[in-house]
Amino acid sequence: MGVGPGRWCILDVVRVEYTSAVPDDVPERLATEVDDAVEPRTFAPLDAAAARELAERYLEHFLKFTGTRAERLEDDAEIEVWDEVGDRAREEPDPLPLLDALVTLGYERVPLDDHAFLAFVAAGAVEDAVVERTDLREAIAERSRTGPAWRLAVQDVWVDADLAVTLPAPLDELVTMLGTPDGTPGGAGRRERRRASKRQGRRGRHR
Repeated sequence: MGVGPGRWCILDVVRVEYTSAVPDDVPERLATEVDDAVEPRTFAPLDAAAARELAERYLEHFLKFTGTRAERLEDDAEIEVWDEVGDRAREEPDPLPLLDALVTLGYERVPLDDHAFLAFVAAGAVEDAVVERTDLREAIAERSRTGPAWRLAVQDVWVDADLAVTLPAPLDELVTMLGTPDGTPGGAGRRERRRASKRQGRRGRHR
């Protein structure tokens, strides 16, 4: 009802007290949960036989990932091997036995699959090692100088130009350079999408 001449309007002031629904201990709990989540993972060292066995399981994962829809769904339900290979490449003190086994197995399959599995390994574990592990670059460079399998594998590693020029020879010339060091147009364009590295998640690259 409006308020006109001769009318009185009485407004009741309602006082509302706000009480937060967030418990007082949430910041402390979150800090504890974050601390618990960053515990470093430990790995049992792999001898040559164990490294080869894990590489063969990774191959099985690859064949399912590139297979029928039913095989891809089965693969999505069993991703532990993908997690382990990626985590070892990035975090294990010495992942070279596993990397050697993966590259060797991929190279052995080149006549069978036109180096599809080797490219898969390169786009994942090898790329993680080259990009993330400064402590492994000299060893990978040496393998690329002396071994055809590694030399072929690192050509399917994608590296941003500003990092690529700092890699030890021959990695600096063998890797696929993205862009140019000074940011001008050039360098390699995109290739067919490959299996994502562990750094990028399972959906693939977004370049």
